[in-house]
Amino acid sequence: MRSWKYGIAACMALFILALPSFAEGAQQGPWARPATNLAAPSETFNFGPPSIAVGPDGTVAVAWTKANDTSSRIQVAIRKPGKKFGKPVTVDSGQFNYRPQIVVAPNGTVTVAWLDFVDEFSEFDEIWTYKVATMPAGKSFGTPVNLDQFSSLGYGNLGSKNLALAVGSEGTTVVAWRAGPGGSHIEAAVRPKGGSFSTAASLSTDDPVFSVSEPDVSVASNGTATVVWSKTDANTNETVVQSAIRPAGGSFGSSEDLSQPSIETVDLEVGPQNPQVTNDRDGSTTVVWSRFDGTVNMIQASTRPDGGSFGTPTEISAATPNEGNFDPQIAVGSDGSAVIVWISKRIQHWEVEYQDAWAFAYIPFVVSRKPGGEFVTNRPDFIGEWDRGVDGADPRAVISPQGIVNVIWDQEMRDDRAERTYHVILTTSGPVGAVGSNKTNLTPRTGADATNPELVSGPKGTLTAAWNLDDASGFRVQASSTLPAYCSKATLNQWRGRTDLRKGTAYAIAKVGSAGRLWLEGSPDVKPFSTFVKKPGKVRVPLVPRGDARKQLVRKGYVDLTAQLWFNPKPAKCSLKTKQIRTRTYIGETEKN
Repeated sequence: MRSWKYGIAACMALFILALPSFAEGAQQGPWARPATNLAAPSETFNFGPPSIAVGPDGTVAVAWTKANDTSSRIQVAIRKPGKKFGKPVTVDSGQFNYRPQIVVAPNGTVTVAWLDFVDEFSEFDEIWTYKVATMPAGKSFGTPVNLDQFSSLGYGNLGSKNLALAVGSEGTTVVAWRAGPGGSHIEAAVRPKGGSFSTAASLSTDDPVFSVSEPDVSVASNGTATVVWSKTDANTNETVVQSAIRPAGGSFGSSEDLSQPSIETVDLEVGPQNPQVTNDRDGSTTVVWSRFDGTVNMIQASTRPDGGSFGTPTEISAATPNEGNFDPQIAVGSDGSAVIVWISKRIQHWEVEYQDAWAFAYIPFVVSRKPGGEFVTNRPDFIGEWDRGVDGADPRAVISPQGIVNVIWDQEMRDDRAERTYHVILTTSGPVGAVGSNKTNLTPRTGADATNPELVSGPKGTLTAAWNLDDASGFRVQASSTLPAYCSKATLNQWRGRTDLRKGTAYAIAKVGSAGRLWLEGSPDVKPFSTFVKKPGKVRVPLVPRGDARKQLVRKGYVDLTAQLWFNPKPAKCSLKTKQIRTRTYIGETEKN
């Protein structure tokens, strides 16, 4: 009798899609899977970082650039409340459009602003034009309006965004940008509710000896606008954070310094970088930035009460020499809570072949402030990954109307088998002061790089994220949202796995407790699988190897696979609390004689 061995050893990590145990009324459902492609995958076009905004009614708008070697276009996708994202529309057809920013006003008006420049690859000066386009609720985008135009000194002076855009709850819209050759000063324009944008106003000294960072802007509920930026003196290399304030219905006042001077160096992680500003429900304004004091790079913040002046900066983070903190972002909630996230450069130590190894790693950290309280600066929440030098980047935070802190970031991960790293988009959430206890990966675990995440929270606490993805299919822009909370019956249980020798396929019998979408997340080694389950019952889920895994199966007669099964239950109205459960089942080898 001939004896032979043919089997698949597989590990399937299955999740019951339920809710973290937050307070009643603060529940959020799981993230929708798979993510939505806002722009179809392309190997010909590249897609720039997305900008995302949400309106008071839940309308979500996402903007990005679609570019090739000869031109780039501004595109926008809109999702109305309870609907899916519509097809992207092209807003402008200039030569090279760059890093759009987008907002949604209380009346549903969508505004997008961007930089258009020409002769990017020539040896001559470029012509920079800042543009803005508006789409009233229920209508189409109108003809773009030029806000400012000037001759630059070359595309090397482009910042990551160059402009900032914000709209207040009473309808005032403000756009601010880097202006002048080389980005020498800040200008801004204001559009009152129902009006048109004003003539650009200069907010800082127009002197070639100075250079400014990209600005940030916020508009309080009473219409008061605050613009912040950092300014560097080329003669001294000193950098300070500055701000300018426009009272409702008035004009911008003179700029003022918010920080002590910081010495710029060739290290881009040193010095105040792109300060961020936001407004609280009581009309107060808080600005955060990073500052190098000659020894340590720290995160600082300053707050201005409504109608008052900015106070002495408060140190938010702590670090030791050779480490540092930078790229801070701030968000406030409707209940008065607040959160600051940033990247901390830390030294990591591990053993490699019984020898000590050291490297820097970039880790996202969070500090929170409860309503009426102070930031808890002595206990920052660690939310990143700590694994042999892998880095986190671009943290963003929002606070839902229920007071839940939500953070998203770009996390580098290791694939030891492929001897490479890749990037995923991770999110975490929790009550103020307890962020980071749970993490969700929104993108494929291997074979792709996801970057540039952005995050918003809707009026009912629904989260929507957008990011860039680059994989074997090409570049694209993706988005995903959290789903409504579900009843406890919406569960997924895996039964005993089996191996089908005739098809070379392992499979599992999954039992679902309600109707919903069931799918197997694809990877370079496993084919994806997706089906809609119409009613509770058992579902056969195939685990089919592909690529190198398939070749190994044919060559050796076995292969180790890892896959992840997901279940999005059909929404069901209820208010039951549920717990998150994880199960793991091993499909063993099968031997036939």
